[in-house]
Amino acid sequence: SPSLLSVPEVFSKKLLIILVFFVLMEWTQRTKQHALEFETIRLPKVVRWSFYYALILAIAWFGGDQQEFIYFQF
Repeated sequence: SPSLLSVPEVFSKKLLIILVFFVLMEWTQRTKQHALEFETIRLPKVVRWSFYYALILAIAWFGGDQQEFIYFQF
């Protein structure tokens, strides 16, 4: 079988994007209590809320598929 000798794809593009994003957030906010604490940057309210909505949409998009509850049939 050709799949026997193929190299599996360990990191997908989505996973790599998420990993880079979280590493950058952690690195830039390493002295703060949490990663989304922006005291020195005063952005307009529209920009901040746009960032929050984009973050929620990214979580929903990268969230994965819905799994059936494992004990549903018991």
